[in-house]
Amino acid sequence: MTAQQLPEGWQIVKFGEIANQISKRVEPSGTELDIYVGLEHLDPDSLKIKRYGVPSDVAGQKLLVKKGQIIFGKRRAYQRKVAVADWDCICSAHAMVLEAKPGKIIPDFLPFFMQTSEFMKRAVEISEGSLSPTIKWGKLSTQIFTIPTIERQEKLIPLLLSTMKQEKLLASTFDISIRLLRSFKLTKFKNFFDVEKQRRVNLPDGWKALKLAELIRSAPESGLSPNPVDNNVDQFVLNLNCLTRDGFCPNGFKGIKPVDFSDELKLADGDLLVSRSNTPDLVGLAGLYFDLQGRKAIFPDTMWRIDVNEKKISKEYLLNYLLSPYARRELQRIAAGTSGSMKKINKSSFCKIPVPVPPAEEQAAINETIGDFSAVIEIISKKILEIRALRNSLIKTPGLEGF
Repeated sequence: MTAQQLPEGWQIVKFGEIANQISKRVEPSGTELDIYVGLEHLDPDSLKIKRYGVPSDVAGQKLLVKKGQIIFGKRRAYQRKVAVADWDCICSAHAMVLEAKPGKIIPDFLPFFMQTSEFMKRAVEISEGSLSPTIKWGKLSTQIFTIPTIERQEKLIPLLLSTMKQEKLLASTFDISIRLLRSFKLTKFKNFFDVEKQRRVNLPDGWKALKLAELIRSAPESGLSPNPVDNNVDQFVLNLNCLTRDGFCPNGFKGIKPVDFSDELKLADGDLLVSRSNTPDLVGLAGLYFDLQGRKAIFPDTMWRIDVNEKKISKEYLLNYLLSPYARRELQRIAAGTSGSMKKINKSSFCKIPVPVPPAEEQAAINETIGDFSAVIEIISKKILEIRALRNSLIKTPGLEGF
């Protein structure tokens, strides 16, 4: 498509014509700034930075970021991480620091454009490398896109900002719901098994304390981690992103060769999975597997599959307990390893974890309440996704694709 063929209100640009890369490097130990933003602090599809660290957390050269500049995750672009800094800070060298170039784009419009499917798809396509695909500025700057004209951007920005406001309100409701759910879990799953006995809370009448080994039919089953492949395949292996603080999320399927697929490890809906190896704050996360697409998948060697004896305990109740605050603390306590980035739980320690087991009817009641909270949280999450899709559609014209 040529410029003459474009619908009214659109223009063809190279990315380097609308954005500048800012590459001022700093040593964390030599900066007076208080905030460090790593890629782990950025949420996919969210322009808001909700978490951050401090420069003393990290070593090695980082990038200087000024308030209002854009932090774009150039490594693993498929994670869709782009955000606007609300303050001066430093950020990971695995990011790009960008700012709008005057002339063909309004500064407020650039981050919205970078969230679009067209931009993110292109970012993934031009990434180089297999293990940690990374974007080079030289290649990104020459990419050609179709974007609204300045006049059209001026009309769109109020609408885009309105969707951001709606998303912020929903995000606030989401956070409140998460806190209420956590509070409920703390009222039901109290500090029953603290290693310091004086802090322990007595079990309610009718509840039992059983070791995890007494609640499963066999030892945790280990998985397999074949090398992923990029071409179209019919077999998959999960990655650790599938296990979250809220349970299982089907957002991390990696293609594998048919020869690497194991029928013995094939997952079925309802399988209980536990992360045996992960970062210190994520190790021990659990979830009940499901996949609406019905893909053939196995689990990696960083996860276990747990065969729960449901005559003794509800699988859903056990999951809810494993994700509760005090159980999470215990799982993190027994995780071992000399690496500061990865910790591992061994089967022996895992099977010795004490579990508070109430009567079946109370298990069901707890599951129902947590399920109700989770349903509300899921509805809010879907509304947020709908708003993001609407925002994307405001910028994209049907049939108008990037080059």
